[in-house]
Amino acid sequence: MKVEVRRGDASDPLAGVVRFTAPGESPVDLVVGREDWQRELLARATPEDLGEGRVPVVTAADLVALKLWAGGPQDAWDVDQLLDADPTLLDTVEGRLATLPESCRESWRRILAARA
Repeated sequence: MKVEVRRGDASDPLAGVVRFTAPGESPVDLVVGREDWQRELLARATPEDLGEGRVPVVTAADLVALKLWAGGPQDAWDVDQLLDADPTLLDTVEGRLATLPESCRESWRRILAARA
């Protein structure tokens, strides 16, 4: 397996990205955040067995937060699909919005308006 580490500079919203590439497999990027709210969601993550090791997996509500932060059209679609799959996410995400950047709250409002 090949591992490539790319560090973000001071102006980058990411601390960096680690790309894992195995022959015959699609590459996997591990995004490394630098904000307090990102550390908080990792603290809530649950260790899960994934093949040869255990990795922390964020909750569905925290996945929504990450998707809101990413802010792309695919991310908005993903959030919409997650809300369709589990409507109880709405209240959990609403409860965590205050800890997220304003851009996340703006994305959330747009997604909810499109669902109305």
